[in-house]
Amino acid sequence: MLCKTSRIWILRRTYPWATLTITALRLTYLNGVKRNREKIRFLMAYFKIDFASVLSLMNDMIF
Repeated sequence: MLCKTSRIWILRRTYPWATLTITALRLTYLNGVKRNREKIRFLMAYFKIDFASVLSLMNDMIF
């Protein structure tokens, strides 16, 4: 069983990606106001990702 500090560490390391995955799955079956809230949550997590660093990491891995 994971201790509390390791769970927090995992959550912080995967925060935007885990939120994107969970909200995308929730969007498939929600409707109405709950769906709009999930869309907002999805977009907020999407814009928190630093795509410049992701692209530079991919570039370093390729070349």
